[in-house]
Amino acid sequence: MKSSDQFTSFIYEGVAFKVFSALGGFSDPLKTPVFRFFDAHSNTHFYTATDNERLVWEQIHPTWINEGIAWYA
Repeated sequence: MKSSDQFTSFIYEGVAFKVFSALGGFSDPLKTPVFRFFDAHSNTHFYTATDNERLVWEQIHPTWINEGIAWYA
């Protein structure tokens, strides 16, 4: 790592987890879908892999756009 890097306080710890593409419209029962929501007001995303959390998020944040499955974990 170069000393001029803006992220010099970060330490590479290796792979945290693997993701699998959601492109192609296939679903794999052995993988967990990760849903992505977008808030245009704050220009931010929220991700969840929990069905209950997804349903609650939709109810309490009706202005956030559910963009569907972002990837599989």
